[in-house]
Amino acid sequence: MPVLQASMLGKLYNGTAALSNLNLSIDKGEIFCLLGQNGAGKTTTINLFLGFTDATRRNELQMPTPFDALVYASHPNFKGLPENILNNRKLLISTMTKFGFKVDPVEWWHFNYIGNSEFDLLDLPHEEIEKYISNK
Repeated sequence: MPVLQASMLGKLYNGTAALSNLNLSIDKGEIFCLLGQNGAGKTTTINLFLGFTDATRRNELQMPTPFDALVYASHPNFKGLPENILNNRKLLISTMTKFGFKVDPVEWWHFNYIGNSEFDLLDLPHEEIEKYISNK
């Protein structure tokens, strides 16, 4: 039985599709990775699953900076922000921490899985990954 599932999930930002027709099912104990180029919808997918943005309301929680903005406000402990934005960042960090991730020391949006040393590092070209995915 899936613990996370999406069917035809999509998200528009200002009329542009950030995510289109995502079908996904992840079972308990399964490890899943989102791969893709910048702008492919990886962060949007995570934000939708965590409830930080809504597929129907077309709005999102205000966060300290846009993703990948390397400025002082990107630091996870930067305090010079409105309270609602600080609370949103705190919600993201606490949610990700609850599921075994640790926030990067300089980027509030970047998380690392604490148990990642338990898994072998695979240095595979995209073609090999695509072959594996197509055989599933």
